[in-house]
Amino acid sequence: MTRAPKIAAMPGVEETSKRTEAMSDHQPRKPLAVLVAPQSLPDLLTAILAIVDIGAHLALRYGFSVSTLSQNIPLYVTLFLGGLPLFFHLSA
Repeated sequence: MTRAPKIAAMPGVEETSKRTEAMSDHQPRKPLAVLVAPQSLPDLLTAILAIVDIGAHLALRYGFSVSTLSQNIPLYVTLFLGGLPLFFHLSA
C-alpha cells in the first residue's frame, strides 16, 4: 500500500493521516456466501422469492389493470416454490 506524502505546512494533516492509516487495517467484507450458513441458504432464497413475488403482486394489483387471476399468479408461484421444499423437508 502506498502512502500519500504528508504536508507539514497544513495543520491537521498529520491527524487525518493517522486516522486513515488506522482505518486501513480493517479486514475486507466477506461475501454473502460466507455470511450465510449453508443449511439456511434455501430458507434465505425462499424469503427473497417471497419478497419479490409479493412486490410483483402489488405492482400487478395497483399498477396495472389486470385480471384477479393474473394478480395472484406471483402469490401462487411463491406458495408452490416455497411450500413444496418445506413440505418435503418436514415430511422427511
